[in-house]
Amino acid sequence: MKAACAGVLVATFVFCNPPLPDKEILSSPSGLYNLHVEFNTDKNEPSKYACLKLLLFDKQGKQLSSLQTNASEFSKWAIDWHPHGDTIILFSQDVGTYSYKVANDQTLQQITVTPEIDSLGIKTFNKKYHTSNKR
Repeated sequence: MKAACAGVLVATFVFCNPPLPDKEILSSPSGLYNLHVEFNTDKNEPSKYACLKLLLFDKQGKQLSSLQTNASEFSKWAIDWHPHGDTIILFSQDVGTYSYKVANDQTLQQITVTPEIDSLGIKTFNKKYHTSNKR
C-alpha cells in the first residue's frame, strides 16, 4: 500500500510540475551580446510563471539587462536575433510576435513589430518546429 501511494505521489509531482527546459543562449550577429532565454520559476508570480525571461549579457559575461515576457513555455515559441543590428525577435503561439532592441544604455526595449520583423519571427518559428506556419 505504501509503495502504491508513493508511486501516485511521484507521478502527481512529475506530471503536475514538469521540469522546465534548460536555458537557450544566442550570440548576437554583432558579437557584442549574448542573450540567455530562461523561464520564470517564481510560483509567487502565477501570471509570469514559466514565461520566457530574456537576459542580456555583454561578451565578457556581465549581465546588462533583463526583460520578462508574456510568452509561455507551455506554447510553442522561437526566438532569434535579427540578422542585422542588435534586435531580438520573439514569435510565440500564445502572444504573437514581439521585438526588442538593445538601446544605447544597453537595456532591452520593446520596439514596433514591422511586417519584416513579423515575417522573420514566423520564419524562425517554422525553422525550429519544421512547420509552415503563416499568418
